[in-house]
Amino acid sequence: MTELSTETLDLVAFGPHPDDVELFCGGVMLAMADRGYRTGIVDLTWGERASQGTKETRIGECELASGLMKLHCRTNLELPDTLLPPLAWAVGAYGGENLSKPTDAGCFPTGIPQEVEAALAKLVTVIRGLRPRVVVIPPSKERHPDHVAAHYLITQALFYAQLRNFPHAESLPPFQPDQMLVYPMRVELTPSFIVDTSHVVERKRELVHCYRSQVTRQVTDGSNTEISGTLLSSSLAMSVLETRDKMAGARIGTAAGEPYISVNTLGLIDPLDHFRRNPFHRPHLFAAVEF
Repeated sequence: MTELSTETLDLVAFGPHPDDVELFCGGVMLAMADRGYRTGIVDLTWGERASQGTKETRIGECELASGLMKLHCRTNLELPDTLLPPLAWAVGAYGGENLSKPTDAGCFPTGIPQEVEAALAKLVTVIRGLRPRVVVIPPSKERHPDHVAAHYLITQALFYAQLRNFPHAESLPPFQPDQMLVYPMRVELTPSFIVDTSHVVERKRELVHCYRSQVTRQVTDGSNTEISGTLLSSSLAMSVLETRDKMAGARIGTAAGEPYISVNTLGLIDPLDHFRRNPFHRPHLFAAVEF
């Protein structure tokens, strides 16, 4: 994994575990690197408690995938897998508005768990260090609890990263990205836009298969009997994920696509030029939108 720098990156994607970014926005990571943009990934955990694989195997798989994406930087915050700070704290259910007001003592208000403060401090440091123009984060509605917790931790850290008096990462200047995007995962969400990834379909497949320990069903020693597998290692997993990309592509008239949600309303200076440069005008599937 490369070290952090203070050079601005164009795009940074955050993943709860190694392979999450590759699975759900790997197409955009490949496509943007092809266009010469400086890209990076921040993984929150190593996924060391997954049913398949080990931390050591995940590290090797992660390095292989990073090379295929031509990342400028990738780092892992090494937060505990399955033990990301409790969601109730992450969303501010306790302490409420005080969560955004660190105390003069250099820590958060009394009662907030130490692991929450430590996680937020790591995230703020990496955001200020990488200074990404655009960030892509997991959604708040998801099947996996770590994915949900990651969403709220990252959104809090993005807010705190702009606070001059935040009591961590003081050596790095405050920073706020230009845009925050959300990548849908297992739960189907209405996208703000879809990116054409039809030209990187084969490379995305290769990228996902870097995580062999996760996408291959394991067998018991000395037999052909399958261990109770994970959703990702099931026989349908890859075809379902590729079908998802095909359906997204069909909505913009391409062979494949990846959906994204813009947290802020997107603004255009020249809509005519935008549609001229992005002529996706023959979709095969349509959203049920009333005008």
